[in-house]
Amino acid sequence: YGVMCPRIASLIASGTAKQFGITNEKSMEVVDYLLDMMDENKLTFYEYWKILKLKFKNEKVKLSDHRKLWEDSLLHLELWSEMAVLVKKIKKAGYKVPLLSNVLRKMAIYNRIKGRYRLFRPLFLSYEIGTRKPFPTIFKHALKKLKVKPEECLFIDDQISYLEGAKSLGIKTILFKNHSQLVRDLKRFDVRGV
Repeated sequence: YGVMCPRIASLIASGTAKQFGITNEKSMEVVDYLLDMMDENKLTFYEYWKILKLKFKNEKVKLSDHRKLWEDSLLHLELWSEMAVLVKKIKKAGYKVPLLSNVLRKMAIYNRIKGRYRLFRPLFLSYEIGTRKPFPTIFKHALKKLKVKPEECLFIDDQISYLEGAKSLGIKTILFKNHSQLVRDLKRFDVRGV
């Protein structure tokens, strides 16, 4: 989210703000924190819902309406086509292109159904591992499974704090802003095929 497609947290927080009649800022603060907990599989959707109701105090909002907001957000999220093409080029040039994502179990299910993970092997999903970006433990896990050294890797993300976790282990990083900037930065790192 944020590199291959829009950030889902923003979509859910915006919809939550409308449902509960609160500001986007207030919604984002709470939703972002709760999503982090869910990403690590430390909070169920129902527990998340109970906390939302407690924090935002709007009895008119029903669980079924909020679940629909999530499902609509997840089902209509599409990969950016130029990013999908770039990943295919990089793979064709002989690079491994895994995916390391902070993601909830339910989101991962939708992503699999929609084929959003097909481009990547292997997958490192926070809810399965029990830790998330930016913690170095998730990067250590990926390095071990990939059987590579940190200096052999390049990590791309749109969140500066997530890059810090990778950098702390000696992994090279690129802050993603848009497709053309990423292509320039990949060339700067001498990545073939771009």
